[in-house]
Amino acid sequence: MNPDTLKGQFYKGAPTLIDDQLDEAFRSQRGPGATPRISEESSVEGVITPVYDYEYAAPCAAWAYNRLAQSGFPDVFIMPIQADTTAVTEETFTTPYDYVRVDQTFQRELHRKTGASYDNEVFTESNLVQSQLPLLQYTFSNRREEIKIAPVALSAEKTLKSFAIDIQEVAVDLDRSYRVIVPTNIIQYGTAYNFVPFTQQRLQKIQSLDETTLNRIRDNEPLSLLEHVSSNHLSMNNYLGVVLALLLIDPDTVNVEQYYTTHDIDGEDNRIISIAAITLE
Repeated sequence: MNPDTLKGQFYKGAPTLIDDQLDEAFRSQRGPGATPRISEESSVEGVITPVYDYEYAAPCAAWAYNRLAQSGFPDVFIMPIQADTTAVTEETFTTPYDYVRVDQTFQRELHRKTGASYDNEVFTESNLVQSQLPLLQYTFSNRREEIKIAPVALSAEKTLKSFAIDIQEVAVDLDRSYRVIVPTNIIQYGTAYNFVPFTQQRLQKIQSLDETTLNRIRDNEPLSLLEHVSSNHLSMNNYLGVVLALLLIDPDTVNVEQYYTTHDIDGEDNRIISIAAITLE
């Protein structure tokens, strides 16, 4: 059982308080203006969504989850994260709402097919998966107990194209429908993130880098995105997850639903996190 390491840090510690927090975020000026409604009117196959304190990130993430809700309820939500090793876990996650269960059959098949190790610590030491779970449970509140996730840790040593094909084949073999949730921030600027390449005109330069990053994603150019992140030494905390999602889905349409920075909210420029909600169709 994976403990909730973000309760009281990223989000409130009780279900009713999170409900209020997310109701406000979804209806806020920076949010989509409405709470999620499950339907099948859209064809979103994956979303890219921020990882930060919900006070900052939830209104942005709400755009992605609203569109996810409009694309039906899949058998499993695949959640790729960046790590030092390629691994899967079968352990259940916890949140103030309740448990979030892992699709163990899917994970076992992925382990067998790809050689990914079983390494639960990779997922407990990272906040990437945990940061999304209350949002996912809130969005699909009427089917909360049915939610199944497949967290996958990726390292730079793994060939992402072949890994994407393996995931597709496992899903077909098991007859699983899926959606992909990629938790990532676009840039994390500040000494805490070992990314301080400039000290003047920080916001403008971050926004310029973000524009290039978002264009690479919008144009469905995963290899170009990798080159851009590498050449600029960007502090993008899950770019491998983004690349895998683009390879796995190969979207015809990529929409940046929302984008802003923490500076837009608090005016702080020693620490700036740029975040976006992006849908892949």
